[in-house]
Amino acid sequence: MASPGLSSGFKFPISRSNSATNLAAAMNVTIPGSVPRSNSATNLIINEAPVTQPPNHKLTLPELVDQFYAHLDNCSELLGRKNGSNKGYADIATAFAAAQDSLANAKAGTLDPDSDLRTFNRLFTTTHQLLDAIVEARELDQQAWAWGVFGLSAGYMAPTQRASDDFATLKHRLHHAIKILPVVEQCTRREQSLESIKVYKNKRGQIHICATLLLEMLKENNWASVRAYHAMCVADRWARNLGLTNDGP
Repeated sequence: MASPGLSSGFKFPISRSNSATNLAAAMNVTIPGSVPRSNSATNLIINEAPVTQPPNHKLTLPELVDQFYAHLDNCSELLGRKNGSNKGYADIATAFAAAQDSLANAKAGTLDPDSDLRTFNRLFTTTHQLLDAIVEARELDQQAWAWGVFGLSAGYMAPTQRASDDFATLKHRLHHAIKILPVVEQCTRREQSLESIKVYKNKRGQIHICATLLLEMLKENNWASVRAYHAMCVADRWARNLGLTNDGP
């Protein structure tokens, strides 16, 4: 199975040793010039059938992971040729955002077959397919799932100010519950009291509710409101959590 080794000298900043917490912190970047997406936005990605697969073939999770890292390698090589190596998080996030916005403004069928945007388009399409497949599989533990949703929410582009406020409230509640859950869990194991068990269950329930509501907003219009960089980071982390890469979680 493919692993995310990059051939061009450009290093995409996804560390094999990243914890979910560190990943969320790494994704806390500001993309210059990013603006909220309007309610009328259609899918960011131009739909194109995978060239290596027969029609109506539904890719398995391992196949999607292989394609994801292959397309990531291609885009990383492309960025390395154009922009050099050793870029920071914000630089790389901005580069992917520029490609994402260009695709959002392009019309289906207007891209040249050799266009660099098609390379990005394949990566973005596969990233969204991989996220959908992992969410649908429901094999992640709650902590990994919740941290992933929090990471995705760092790249959310709200269509309106009210939507932004509502989203921010849910995101704050989720983050607080995720951070405090390990402490509550340790207390519950130590005390084994009805009160501590009640608090523990309450926090797990809060995580489930907040993450589910956030995920529904994030998935709208085929993940159109999520910046590509954040989506790729979470797809990578979730794939590792499920043991779908050579190097494991």
